[in-house]
Amino acid sequence: MSRRRTASTKKKLALLVTAAAVAGGGAFALATTSNASQSTAQNAKTLSSAADSTVCQGLATALGNNQKFIDGQRAAPDAQSNARIANREAVIAQIKVQQKASGCAVGESAQDSQAAPPAQSAPAGSPATSTATTPAA
Repeated sequence: MSRRRTASTKKKLALLVTAAAVAGGGAFALATTSNASQSTAQNAKTLSSAADSTVCQGLATALGNNQKFIDGQRAAPDAQSNARIANREAVIAQIKVQQKASGCAVGESAQDSQAAPPAQSAPAGSPATSTATTPAA
């Protein structure tokens, strides 16, 4: 019969300390590189800079897309339109909660904030207005 070897108490303790050190080091590395570990100075943003952030723009785009979808469903309803509209309204409510939590303007959608397309200077068929002078003879 073969003799079964077991680890001594010192080896078990060393293995436990090593495992704890590796786990602690991994947790420290994750904590220092995550977005949640930003300093309080970075978190103390003003509302104007928060409103210009990428997060606020993304939420505004999502809100506008969902509102546009609901308008399309109301314009051309089908058998599932009521369920889709109810779903999207719940999504819009959640987006508004996220906008408030992020310090964004609540209820502002990307479609609301887009400017009107620039007006054309002159239609293609109309004569251009210029003030050309003729040379004196």
